[in-house]
Amino acid sequence: MNENTIAIGSYFDLPKQEIDQKPIRSSGPGGQNVNKVETGVELRFDINKSSLPPVIKEDILKSSDGRISKDGVLIIQAITFRSQEKNKKESITRLVNFLKPFFTPPKVRKPTRVPNTVVAARKKEKAVKTEIKKTRQKPEIPDS
Repeated sequence: MNENTIAIGSYFDLPKQEIDQKPIRSSGPGGQNVNKVETGVELRFDINKSSLPPVIKEDILKSSDGRISKDGVLIIQAITFRSQEKNKKESITRLVNFLKPFFTPPKVRKPTRVPNTVVAARKKEKAVKTEIKKTRQKPEIPDS
């Protein structure tokens, strides 16, 4: 990783030029400073035009995240801090945290096996039920 890329996981580096960050006015603490200075940051990341692998692009666009527009642009607003520089770092952190799960393969389910004791207990219970039901039947009368 160098200063022109952002590491997403250990296998993929995202070029910084694919990310568009612009300052916005943020609400919250700061008094009159909030009305004068644009300390918030809006990060825009066009998924379709990015260098992400096609499979991952498809997965991201299928996700039902409300931050993705109809055009396939991910919009992240960072207005947490009173410093624009801290908000820029925060927006990039949020982008990385958004993209990381798409790079991790799904966990393979290992099928579990029913223990022998459970099988034996079930068969014993069935045998008990069978005996109970046999006692409910009318006795057989032999043909004379």
